[in-house]
Amino acid sequence: MLELLSLKDLCEALVSQRFDSVHDAEHALDKFEELTTPARVLVILDQLEMARHG
Repeated sequence: MLELLSLKDLCEALVSQRFDSVHDAEHALDKFEELTTPARVLVILDQLEMARHG
């Protein structure tokens, strides 16, 4: 679930534009793209399903 929390934090930072430089913002967008690929989303969904059925 740590991945999900970091994605949430990343989304909040992107929305509020809390970056010290353009480079930091670009890095955050790259990370967002990495975390939201279809394969990564499937991993997150699997983690949620496992947590639910524990």
